[in-house]
Amino acid sequence: MIANTQAVFSNVKILLVSIVPNDRDHDKMLPVNSIIRNYADDSSIFFINLVPRMPLTAMTNATGYQIWADAMEPVMAKLVSGRLNIDSGFHLSGRPILTR
Repeated sequence: MIANTQAVFSNVKILLVSIVPNDRDHDKMLPVNSIIRNYADDSSIFFINLVPRMPLTAMTNATGYQIWADAMEPVMAKLVSGRLNIDSGFHLSGRPILTR
């Protein structure tokens, strides 16, 4: 799926986020997150590990979403710094950017 996305959008930056801590399959989460992390190359594919940041009790509440946003913000800022007019012509919101 990543290769297909990169083939269609050659300059795309991909942000992979770990599975958040949960009490259903905690023992399976860590090995799966390791697999996901292996796709990151820190050039066009990036990985954010939420496991050490997010307490189990915060996974689906405002606190958890704030932790998630705080973890993503520096990576997103790096990806879009000075380049809000992304090659695809779309802003991160998914809405087209109007250029002159």
